[in-house]
Amino acid sequence: MANPHPASEETPSMPDYYNKLPNCESLRAKLCNLDDSSDFRRCQYYLGSDETRNFVVDFDDNGAWCAFNIEKDELSALLDRNTSKPFETRWINIWAPERQVELIQALTTRYEMSHRLGGLMCSDPSRSKKITPVSPKLACDKPHAEHNEGDDLSETTRSGDIESGSRFEKLASVEGPTSLEKSKEFDMSGFSFSQLVDKIWHFSSVDYGNEYTCIGYNSLYVVPSVAFKQPPGRPDGKRVWSWLIVCTDGTVISIQENPFAQETLSPDQRQAALKVIRRNTGLILSGISKQHKEKKKQNPLMNTHIRNFSNASSDMRIKEGEGPSLLFYYIFDDWVTNYGLVIGREHSYSSALEKLRTDMLEKPQVDLITDLHGMGRELAILKRLYQSYELIATRILNRQGQMMEQTRRVNTRTASQVRGLHKYTSEPMRNESWRSFPTERDCDESIEDFGLQQIGGAPLKEAALNRIERLADRIRLYALSEIEECLNEKETLTFLVFNLIAIKDSHAVGKLTRSTVLLSKVTILFLPVSLMTSYFSTEIDDLKASYTAKNYWVSFAVIMFLSAAGLSLFGWIHNVIGGKSTHRSIKRHFMQARKALQQRRAKNYS
Repeated sequence: MANPHPASEETPSMPDYYNKLPNCESLRAKLCNLDDSSDFRRCQYYLGSDETRNFVVDFDDNGAWCAFNIEKDELSALLDRNTSKPFETRWINIWAPERQVELIQALTTRYEMSHRLGGLMCSDPSRSKKITPVSPKLACDKPHAEHNEGDDLSETTRSGDIESGSRFEKLASVEGPTSLEKSKEFDMSGFSFSQLVDKIWHFSSVDYGNEYTCIGYNSLYVVPSVAFKQPPGRPDGKRVWSWLIVCTDGTVISIQENPFAQETLSPDQRQAALKVIRRNTGLILSGISKQHKEKKKQNPLMNTHIRNFSNASSDMRIKEGEGPSLLFYYIFDDWVTNYGLVIGREHSYSSALEKLRTDMLEKPQVDLITDLHGMGRELAILKRLYQSYELIATRILNRQGQMMEQTRRVNTRTASQVRGLHKYTSEPMRNESWRSFPTERDCDESIEDFGLQQIGGAPLKEAALNRIERLADRIRLYALSEIEECLNEKETLTFLVFNLIAIKDSHAVGKLTRSTVLLSKVTILFLPVSLMTSYFSTEIDDLKASYTAKNYWVSFAVIMFLSAAGLSLFGWIHNVIGGKSTHRSIKRHFMQARKALQQRRAKNYS
């Protein structure tokens, strides 16, 4: 393939550093030049492959070299303290660490990490113990006999002889403590760290050592075409735990758990999921490569500025030593994933709440409460997840502030000791007795006396600290405020649906009441007529020939008129005393229709 770069920008050859590494012929065969277009495409292929286990990137302003799927011996050679690396920044990335325990051990040994931290990094997510939840006992769930258990116990105590202790022996045999070693409820042998972070999505970790700063956090990736197995009340997407370590020698280590340990997906689904999960890694690799310049015009939001290029202006150039700190920040701040909630691209809870509001206004149902409850649980989990990011950023900033304050105080103390040294040389004691000058050991002891003990952690440059501070502000201002607004709207909709259901029920009760009243009025209207008809139909000899049909119908009309007049008078009195009814009667409908018809006729005649 022809060289895509001009002659003035020829691809540099492999540095002598790799040639001097002992027993690393296989490593040299794996090296790819990220500035070369063909090698960069090969790296992109490895990045999208499910078989890729790890990679190492060494880069500075002069070049960037990458190797995929390195072995333990090759990594140990790269981590050798006796061999100084010519590159300012090194990035070591490991996927599925439970399959590469030897690499994790090499890293923890080199940077003096604890065995516990190394063991947590190698936790296998596929080996998890099924947890049986123990729900709190509710009074409504207890049988009636259990409520009187205390009474039975007190009765047993009263009936026995306290001094003889016969009853206490029986109680001890029943309620004696069981051994914790034999109790299955306290068996934590199968409970792993991977299961812990899977149960607690907002779990986070910040650890410090003499040569490193380590953070651990969960990330949520949404793949539109893949439905991951999630328990009820969890947001859609795939949760992945990540470790991120920045070391004092300019090495940044990123470790990501296996996302498919407990998933049964097809090859196409795994490929689609990998594309989303490793998206930020690919963006950072593109930012390290010179091929980054060709994609710069496409979307500035997707670009990362980690490495200087020849065409960069002096104001935009990265200062010496800022590469590892910026790399640490850009790996932690996965912009596309973290802000998908804010821009409504992935978890569009605002539109979902709007749809629920429309549905409940059209037809309020109790089933909508279930949807609102599930959405509230998902929002609560997302809120705690973003709060864990804010907590990590805050702890990093606080520790860096402590380190800067320690450095300032040490420098101030050292300067005062130097001034004291000049005092000893210019003003000797009058008795001419010899006093030794303060040595370096004395300086260290005086520093310890002032409480300036060495604290752990790798220092970060100001450029990265400013970005981390802005990240914490964006999390509070955008993500957490958006989630809080959705939670408030969810609570409002919950009260709204209850009120709408109550209004709907009240309308139904009102209709039923009006129907009952109407039936009662009809019954009252025809009750006197029924009594009259019964009177006329009485089988009495003296009455059979006394009344005619005319007498019956005249009596029927009079009694019907009096009944209707009595009901109308009763309704008028009820309206005057108790207030007018909210509904319109049939008579009022008839009167209004007649009045409207008369107005229409008058208008036509005019």
